[in-house]
Amino acid sequence: MTKLNQRVAGIQWSKVRWNGLLVSLGLMFISIVLISTKGFTLGLEFTGGISHVVNADAPVSLEAMQSALNTVFDELPNLVPDVTYQTWQLQFPIGGTGELELLQWLRAVELELGHPLNLVSSSVVGAQVGEQLFEQGGLALIVASIAIMFYLTVRFEWRLALGAIVALLHDVLVVLALFVVFSIEFNLTALAALLAVVGYSLNDSIVIGDRIREYLTRRPNQSTSESTDQAIRASLFRTLVTSGTTLLTVSSIGLIAGGTLSGFAFALFAGIIVGTWSSLVIGTAIPERIGLSSEHYKPKAPLLDEGGNPIHSE
Repeated sequence: MTKLNQRVAGIQWSKVRWNGLLVSLGLMFISIVLISTKGFTLGLEFTGGISHVVNADAPVSLEAMQSALNTVFDELPNLVPDVTYQTWQLQFPIGGTGELELLQWLRAVELELGHPLNLVSSSVVGAQVGEQLFEQGGLALIVASIAIMFYLTVRFEWRLALGAIVALLHDVLVVLALFVVFSIEFNLTALAALLAVVGYSLNDSIVIGDRIREYLTRRPNQSTSESTDQAIRASLFRTLVTSGTTLLTVSSIGLIAGGTLSGFAFALFAGIIVGTWSSLVIGTAIPERIGLSSEHYKPKAPLLDEGGNPIHSE
């Protein structure tokens, strides 16, 4: 632990902050371009469609399932296997071939696979319902962000609050851009994970922001850069341990749950890494850049009347 502390103390955090801020701002710009030009691969909940969940008595490879479905359907459905490759979710667009008689295509696929298939469940999401879910999900994200912004402006001096808000915006944009880059389906579980990422990043920013405020208050003659460096060093080990253990848990979810929660696990995994980075870099560099200092935490001098006596507000 002593060697680790010495290495952490030897890092020039001011350079890390400024260089990291430039990288993060560049990532935000690239993310906006990707999201606006390429767009998302939306899940069935948002686009509307038909979902059938089937179970085989033995594992079936993706290639075998695709080959079997090719003999039945002109257009392949979206296939989402679980971790065992025995349970499969088949997603069809509204009006697509998923509206064929279930028994007809189940028997045909069985013949091709050589394995019996059991229909576990079927569900239909209308196009209008899917559009409403997409709008409501976006509204939930916006409302949560506004509430968080209000909380930060009340809790922190506005410069620290602005740093935390930009860090949150960075996290959301980068995670959404990763969904676009890797063409990962964005569904309701991914949206839930994105909201969790916002909360996780907020917690990290608050912890480090509190440390910065503490050092600025306790050591008013110290520069803001030194106070920020000390705040990062004091909270770094806690931040890394918390992020590391959470990443292990999220990785387990992704490995065990398989395709059904792949978007959820991916959003959390990426969001934790990005959120840890932004709280250490963006949330600390921006307040310092726009003039945060210990002067902002000194108690204000009381107003005095002409006789030099303090004026008490009623």
